[in-house]
Amino acid sequence: MRTAADEQARFDTYVLPHIGPMRLDEVRRATVKSVIAAAQHAESATGKPLAPRTVRHVYSVTRALFRSAVDDEVIAASPCTLRARKGELPAIADKDPSWRSTAVFTRDEVEMLISDARIPADRRTLYALAFFTGARFGEVVGRRWRDHDRDTRPLGRLTVATQYEGATLKTGRPREVPVHPTLARVLASWRLQGFPAVIGHVARPDDFIVPRRTGKAPRAQPTGWRSLQEDLERIGLRSRGFHDLRRTLITLARSDGARGDLLRWVTHGPSADIVDLYTTPPWPTVCEQIACLKLDLCESNVIPLRAAVGSDSNGSGDTNGDTATTSRRIAAKSLRSTGTEGGIRTRTPCGERF
Repeated sequence: MRTAADEQARFDTYVLPHIGPMRLDEVRRATVKSVIAAAQHAESATGKPLAPRTVRHVYSVTRALFRSAVDDEVIAASPCTLRARKGELPAIADKDPSWRSTAVFTRDEVEMLISDARIPADRRTLYALAFFTGARFGEVVGRRWRDHDRDTRPLGRLTVATQYEGATLKTGRPREVPVHPTLARVLASWRLQGFPAVIGHVARPDDFIVPRRTGKAPRAQPTGWRSLQEDLERIGLRSRGFHDLRRTLITLARSDGARGDLLRWVTHGPSADIVDLYTTPPWPTVCEQIACLKLDLCESNVIPLRAAVGSDSNGSGDTNGDTATTSRRIAAKSLRSTGTEGGIRTRTPCGERF
């Protein structure tokens, strides 16, 4: 699981250099305290001090190690007894309290990020998938073509049940996300044209929608973050985090009329409340929360959608009759979907309507 890999990386980076040469029964409370103090002064990949939450994660993985050692009777007691109220652990708070108000994209910035031809097609698709679904990074890169049901109405459906290569979701609760008409266009173009060109074969149901360019694994979060920074700089935008796309979707959708209580089913799924667990909102009602979002591709920057050659629309690589005709039919269907969906029309930033 990717979570285990993250914990291993934190332990190897911030803990092992301090306690690696020591026997477990030699590690004292003061040792753990010094490890956490060092982590608070360590630099992250961005060159800035670690966020308080990251430092707490470092402590959590250390505590888990010693708890297991106690359970296995390797040591008698754990030295991990630090307390936040004594200042030994950082409070779980934002490193910069003012950052949340700046951690959003404007509508025009999102349109640039998913449309600008200076950004590689696979990354434009990744950003569109992240924004229009409001999914976390691991959930986005873990989506496979089989998760996308294009035939559901009034909008297509994307099932988010796992992250990365099958790891459980952060919430543990799968959810179904309506596919915005603009995202449907992006995915159709990528599936028919971009995916075969970049990955080297037609998209198959078990393929990740936007895999690494080898086509065999989901993208890694550190690489995704660096690519985003490069792309933002390339189109003249300031630095932002990948998670800010999730925040932006919620912000813009609510400003366009989405109901927060229903939008939560799209971005977070049901809560642990027993009433939520026994509730299933009607699919058309959930679709309305996404369909109301007024955001489209900037047509001046988009490479026109062309029919894929030698690939049928089902993504299996099989052909049924005239493949070019089939591809044109699917492309036309995708373009029509950007018109009226659920009584709402989409637009382009150039002011055109479909």
